Amino acid sequence: MDSIKYYLDQTSPGSPEVFNARIHYLFNKKDYKTIKDKSVKMDTSEVSDAWTAYRIAQAFYYEGDNINAIRFITKAVKLQPLNLDFIDKEAVILMALKRNKEAREKLEFILSENPKRPETLCNRGFLHVLQGNMPMGEHLYDQAIALDPDHEQALINKAAVRMVYGKNDEALGLIQRVLNINPENLQAQQALGRLGNN
Repeated sequence: MDSIKYYLDQTSPGSPEVFNARIHYLFNKKDYKTIKDKSVKMDTSEVSDAWTAYRIAQAFYYEGDNINAIRFITKAVKLQPLNLDFIDKEAVILMALKRNKEAREKLEFILSENPKRPETLCNRGFLHVLQGNMPMGEHLYDQAIALDPDHEQALINKAAVRMVYGKNDEALGLIQRVLNINPENLQAQQALGRLGNN
């Protein structure tokens, strides 16, 4: 990474290629704040690379700025309209903006293209839960877990539903499963703390 930074520092900042490379470098460093600062005043017409638009959108999303995140993820999808990862992220950001009808349409499109995407099944399940349909949400989490037994988010989301139903022992088992997969998972650590206080 230090070598990449050295060469980037030697380049003229004006070209789109250098901008794309710089965003990629910052994204790999998880320096989302710098990406946000560099991009907040940009018009999306200035970005012609889909992955750059996606990385900028992700940075805004991680920084809690969903208004700018949706601008850039929409541009990424426009540049690569069949990239299901981009559309999935667009749906997640739409949910964060409470634009649930649009999010549902995006998720249903993805599942029509590929009904066995664990990420999308998990996100569709979460949307059902947001709309009060916990049984359907949990059913979709189960589908995601069946396809990918190590899907951390689906396991955490299922644990949350189990907690709502008062099934704390089952929730604890799911959370411990996540922590066995990834001891650094912050959501799982927080859930474990809540369960420990009950």
